[in-house]
Amino acid sequence: MDVRSVILMVGLSIALPIITLGASVHHEQYGEEPLDAMSDEITVEDSDEDREVEQNRRFVGYKSLLNGALYTHWGSNTCSEGSHLVYSGFVGGTWYTVKGGAAQYLCMPMEPEYSEYIPKTQSNSILQSSELQTPSKAIPAFHSQYQNTPVCALCQACGRSAQFMFPARLTCPSGWNKEYDGYLMTAKYDHQRTEYICMDKQPEVMEDTSKNVGGALLYFVETNTKTDVPDTYVGEKELTCSVCSK
Repeated sequence: MDVRSVILMVGLSIALPIITLGASVHHEQYGEEPLDAMSDEITVEDSDEDREVEQNRRFVGYKSLLNGALYTHWGSNTCSEGSHLVYSGFVGGTWYTVKGGAAQYLCMPMEPEYSEYIPKTQSNSILQSSELQTPSKAIPAFHSQYQNTPVCALCQACGRSAQFMFPARLTCPSGWNKEYDGYLMTAKYDHQRTEYICMDKQPEVMEDTSKNVGGALLYFVETNTKTDVPDTYVGEKELTCSVCSK
């Protein structure tokens, strides 16, 4: 047996108890076949080459449980069951009327780390907090958070390598796991362009932020039925969304 095979077998003997536990949890949550069969011993009759191929295959399977796609849970500082919280923070972006800066919203950590800096404001890009622009006629869960700054969380979907935000859908395609659902939000039609994000249907916000200070503003999204959208879309209805992983 060569050195590489010895190292691989030692590594598997250390990782196997941890991975077996992860496989059990994964099976309970998602109803997939457990990976217990992968821990069966390789038969003596197998050649050294076959044994090495099988060991490598198993190691890849074990490792996949420890990895996972990243997604942002907008409007929540927690992650769905089966996902790992990387960090939580608040939603930030560029002031809604400026031409410069960036288009996307960011999930900013609560405790920033700085390196070297120059005192006083420079002629640089300025990051703002965001605000939910959801006044009295809005959906109740959002109206109560009017002009507040929503929170967010960066999550890792353990054992799932892909994630996608499905617009206008509350459910996920067959074989996909739903992380959360909510409403599409972005900048207002006559403001500077940003991006579409999926805000949780029960948005959580930072405390003491309803001061109407402006910033990176967030609005619901509706369809213009005067364009060539399908007849299944209804104007003046807020579009939903879901974030799914697989």
